[in-house]
Amino acid sequence: MIEKMISLALKIMLLVFAVMIFSPVFLLIFTSVYKDGVFGFFGHIRFLLLSDHFYLGLKNSFLYAFVISTGQLVPMILMSFVFSKFKFKFKKTLYVLYAVILLIPFQVLMLQNYYVLSLLKMTNRKIAVYATQIFLPFGVIYFTQYLNTLPDNIIEAAQLDGASTAKIVFKIILPMAKKMISVIFFLSFADGWNIMEPVIMFITDSGDFPLSVMMREAIEQKSNYLSIAGIFCVLPLIIFFALTNIVSGGRRNDD
Repeated sequence: MIEKMISLALKIMLLVFAVMIFSPVFLLIFTSVYKDGVFGFFGHIRFLLLSDHFYLGLKNSFLYAFVISTGQLVPMILMSFVFSKFKFKFKKTLYVLYAVILLIPFQVLMLQNYYVLSLLKMTNRKIAVYATQIFLPFGVIYFTQYLNTLPDNIIEAAQLDGASTAKIVFKIILPMAKKMISVIFFLSFADGWNIMEPVIMFITDSGDFPLSVMMREAIEQKSNYLSIAGIFCVLPLIIFFALTNIVSGGRRNDD
């Protein structure tokens, strides 16, 4: 009897949490089809698709997300492999420093980043955002923890067979870590897609703004097409998540 009551209470709690989490999404969908007593979903879509600003923001969002997430892959893989499988002096100290940098909010270092980018004459260009985002330690920290779970005898056996470090990384480690890499890649892509503060800080040309910044301006202007724009802002991420899940072999086989 007590177990049934506990089970029922847990189900109710999960239901309440689910409603709290998904209610903004449902509200977004509802307000996109119903506005001022009128159902105008397709009219809103037509207006949005005919807007040059929407396509410009969509293109910029994809560029930021793709360049940042792709640019993070090679440094992440190599540095994580070094931190996990190599032994050298001050390794733990460097890894702790990486973790500390991950904990520092962007707002704390943005003035220093702006000063360095100004010296290099990189402000008001997309490369300013790329340079500050590609080398973030997020992927290195998480991928290192994953590589620590892989047994060292796999690498030792490959070394005995005469495999080089590059062959071990790209022929052995990467196929084994394919799913983990796809997860980190998707999270980096989503972070780049929703990027806002670095763009606002380093770029003044509105032609380089992504959808996330354009939606911020639409909120300030109280745009009537904000809800439908929000759906089109999230939809590419859902599609991209499905694609990465398929490519990485997200379905488990029961055999």
